[in-house]
Parts: sequence; C-alpha cells; structure tokens
Amino acid sequence: MTLLTSICDQVAGIEPGDVTTARDLVLAESTISARDAVHVAVMRRLGCRQILTFDHGYDQVPGIDRLS
Repeated sequence: MTLLTSICDQVAGIEPGDVTTARDLVLAESTISARDAVHVAVMRRLGCRQILTFDHGYDQVPGIDRLS
C-alpha cells in the first residue's frame, strides 16, 4: 500500500449515483466491464480524465485517457 499512497493524493469512495452511472455505461458500452464502469463513473463525478493502468478496457471509453 505504501507505493500506491506515494503516487496517489486522493482516494475516492463510491456514491449511490455512481452505481447508476456505471450501470448506464455497461448498457451503452458492451465492451466495458462492470468494475471498469464503476471506476469511470467515479472519475467522471470527480472530473478526472486520466487513469494510470495497464487495463485496455478504458481505451474504449470516450473522455478517458489511459496512461500505462
């Protein structure tokens, strides 16, 4: 956990509206997983457009830039 906290200055929780947004994403984007959709929903709520991951599932989501 030390490495993660050294590169992240904020950890966000999931709010009820995020679940609804994630569901809508899964229904609209057949290639996104439910887990990725939850991450995207929280990112959108926070106004975050970049994610540091090797998960290629984010490449199909408009407005999200994946950094690897």
